[in-house]
Amino acid sequence: MDMIIQEEPIDTNTESSTKGKKEKKNVPKLLLASVVTIILIAAFASVYVMIFQLQISVQDLKGQVIQKENLGGSITNAGTDENVYINLHDLDINECTSGTHNCHQHANCINTLGSFLCCCKANYTGNGTKCESNFCESNPGLCEHNGTCLDLDSGYNCTCTVWYMGMNCQTDINECKRGTHNCHQHATCINTVDGFLCFCNANYSGNGNQCRSNFCSANVNLCQHNGTCLDTPTGYNCSCNVWHTGEHCQREIDHMIMTKKRNWTNSRKYCQSIGGDLSTWGMRNATVRNSIIENVLRPAPPSSYWIGLSDLDQEGVWKYVDGIAVTTNNTDFSTGQPDNWGSVQDCGWLYLDYNFQMDDSWCAGNALAICERILN
Repeated sequence: MDMIIQEEPIDTNTESSTKGKKEKKNVPKLLLASVVTIILIAAFASVYVMIFQLQISVQDLKGQVIQKENLGGSITNAGTDENVYINLHDLDINECTSGTHNCHQHANCINTLGSFLCCCKANYTGNGTKCESNFCESNPGLCEHNGTCLDLDSGYNCTCTVWYMGMNCQTDINECKRGTHNCHQHATCINTVDGFLCFCNANYSGNGNQCRSNFCSANVNLCQHNGTCLDTPTGYNCSCNVWHTGEHCQREIDHMIMTKKRNWTNSRKYCQSIGGDLSTWGMRNATVRNSIIENVLRPAPPSSYWIGLSDLDQEGVWKYVDGIAVTTNNTDFSTGQPDNWGSVQDCGWLYLDYNFQMDDSWCAGNALAICERILN
């Protein structure tokens, strides 16, 4: 079958129509591209602004957290590439040094950028504006030796036991040196930890607070020559036998002064009863006689003293009771004596009114006497 291909007539308006159609189709695409471009530019600008603001915010945040002395901030000038540096030190007010803070007296003030912090010091607790002492709780055993700890507004105080003293009850009180012990006067005080001890001294017995003398039982023959020992509150006393004297009756004596007044005859009998007689040889010896007068008779209460001298055997013939005749060399009669006044003065004495010179007197009168041990 034969086919005939017939070409269609060419329309001269076709190209222009086609171009018109294409132009109509490209207008929306250009508009879309323009819108997208504008959006991208706006987004980029927003991001840039946000980044700038974020830089400033970061700088502000750092200034609030980091202490001023460690800070230095910078802000970028958005209009140029040049950085503008601002020293935050110059902008901050130091409340701690200016005294405008409200920290407690026992708190430390710490300056921060734009503000300050208050922190209670060691051994104090609280929020910084109010701090209370807690020395006792923070320091167990602060008060030593069982002392009691008490917190105070300005610190603490230790109430010590009676044995210790010091801020922390650290020092032992020496009661012995301070004289605050109760040991007896005849006891020795020994200081110890937490107190003191009392021990009675040698020759005393007791618990230390009370001590009684026991010299006599602790020291046999303390009183010599058969003397009698007697304990006393302050020691002991020896009651000596006749013809002995001294603290321990250790010293022998030749003369003894009677302490009771008797007449001449009874005085002689007493002296004989103790193994002696009225004084004779001692009165004949001027040295012995003067020593007795100066050291014994003058310090004693005023009195006259019988001696072993009389004229009882023969009137007017004076002799000592041991038979020795009277001479001017072995007597010391006062001037004009013996005078036998009233014819009844037959016994001799050392007369007080004659300054203890010898005199004759009535034998019946009472006076003290000087007894003398008979020498072998």
